[in-house]
Amino acid sequence: MNIFLKIVGYVLLAINGLEIVYIVFGQPYSRQVHTVQDTLWHLISAVGLFALGIYLVIRKPQTVQVTEPKSQGFGIASLTVSIIGILWWPAVLGIIAIILAILQFRKNKTKIAFAGLIIGVLDYLQAGIGYYLGLSQSIF
Repeated sequence: MNIFLKIVGYVLLAINGLEIVYIVFGQPYSRQVHTVQDTLWHLISAVGLFALGIYLVIRKPQTVQVTEPKSQGFGIASLTVSIIGILWWPAVLGIIAIILAILQFRKNKTKIAFAGLIIGVLDYLQAGIGYYLGLSQSIF
C-alpha cells in the first residue's frame, strides 16, 4: 500500500507541477479561453494537489497496532432472539434477549446489544399488551 501511495504522489507531483508551470508562464494548458477566476481556481487546485503529492512521497508509514477484537457474541444473540421474539413467544424471548444484552454490556457496550435490549423490552411489552387486550390467554 505504501508503494502505491508513493506512486500516486509522484503522479500528482508530475501532473500538477506541469500545470503550475503552464499557469505561471501564461501559456494555456488547454485551448479554451480562461477567465482570471478560472486561472486562479486551477492554480489553487494544482498547488493543493502538488502539496498532497509531496506529502504522499515524503511521509513515513505508521506502524500497525494489533488489537484484540472485542467479542460481540451476546449482543448478536440478543438481537437475534429479540427479532425472533417479535413473531413467536414474545414474553420469554424478550426476557432472554434482555438478559443476553445485559451480559454483553458487562463485557463491552455495543450498538448491537443496545438494539437487542430495546427490541427485547418491546417484545415483553408486546406480550403484556396482547394479554391485557385479550389477544392471548397467558402472558407466557
